[in-house]
Amino acid sequence: MTNSVLLTRQSAWSFFYRFGLFDPVIPINYDLSIKGAFEALAPKVSDRIIDVGCGNGRLIHHARSWLNEGGRLVGVEISQGGADYARYRAEKFGCADKVTIKQGDMRHLKDLNLGFFEGAVAHFSVYMLATQSERRGVIKEISSLLKPGAKLVLAVPSENWAVKNIFTHARKVESERHDVNWLYKIFRQWVIYPLTATGFSDLEKGLDKDIFHRYTPEEIREHLVNGGFEEIEIESIYGGNGYRAISKKI
Repeated sequence: MTNSVLLTRQSAWSFFYRFGLFDPVIPINYDLSIKGAFEALAPKVSDRIIDVGCGNGRLIHHARSWLNEGGRLVGVEISQGGADYARYRAEKFGCADKVTIKQGDMRHLKDLNLGFFEGAVAHFSVYMLATQSERRGVIKEISSLLKPGAKLVLAVPSENWAVKNIFTHARKVESERHDVNWLYKIFRQWVIYPLTATGFSDLEKGLDKDIFHRYTPEEIREHLVNGGFEEIEIESIYGGNGYRAISKKI
C-alpha cells in the first residue's frame, strides 16, 4: 500500500469508526459475513485468536459470548479511530480483560510482539494492500504467528464485487429479516443503503483501478499455499461479492 493510499484509508475510516458511525450503516450481508468468519473459525474457549485489520472491532460483537466464556482476542488495526472504538466495544460487552487491541500495520505483525495464536481472521482487510507482494507478505506474516494446525479464515472481494450487486443482495436479505419491524427494514433499505452505497462507490473505484484488489479463487489458493497453509476450502459469500477461504497452518 502506498503511503498516500494508506493515509487516505486511515483518515476516512478512522472518522467513521471513532464516532460509532460504521455499525449503523454497514449492509447486513457484510455484517453476516463477519459473523460467518467467526463461526467458520469456531475457536475453542481456551484459544487465543487474532483479528487482522479489525476495523472498529465488529468481530467482538459476534464473539462476545465466546469472549465472556474465556476466549482471548487480539485485534490489529492501523487507524486510531478503529482501535479506540474496538477497545470501547470490548468494555461495553464486559470483555475488555479478554481483548487486546494494537494499533499497527498488518504488513509488520511480527514487530508488534504479539506471541502465537490458535486461530486468525482477516476479514476484508488484506485486499486493501496495493501490491501483490504486500498481500502475499501479510499472509506470511499471519502464518508466522500461528501455531501448527491453527486455522485462518480469510475473506476478500471476488471478481464480481460491485456496489450494485452488494446492495441488491443486501436489500433482499434485509427484507427477509425477522428480528426487526417492517418500518426499520424499509428505513435501512431505502434511506441508509443509498447513503452507504455512495461511500462504497469510492471502494469500487479503487478496486477498478486495482489500488485495492479483487481476487480469484486460484489466486487465494496460491497465496495461502505460498504462506504455508493447507486443507484450503473456498466458498462464495456476501451475495457472490466475496470469497471466504478456510485453511490450516502446516
